[in-house]
Amino acid sequence: MSDEQLKKQLISRPTTYLLGQVDTLPLGGFDSSCSAMAQGPTRPREVEAFVKYVNETLGAKHQAIIVPECGHNDRCVYTTDSVFPVIFPK
Repeated sequence: MSDEQLKKQLISRPTTYLLGQVDTLPLGGFDSSCSAMAQGPTRPREVEAFVKYVNETLGAKHQAIIVPECGHNDRCVYTTDSVFPVIFPK
């Protein structure tokens, strides 16, 4: 696929990113390179920067939801009441 095709797919798909509020430690494959750290010092900040970029620069309509009291833990994120309507819309 060309870069343009990938960009079109990216912006055409409604996407919600779920971020643990306390996912702030550099664990589990966290990229601490200079370029990654320029995007944000934690996973939530990096993803918020990415969402801002694709929305403002590419015209996407993505959103990020900060899941309270969760770290880098899928069980915590996916079993939180505020996430259920996102992953199981009516």
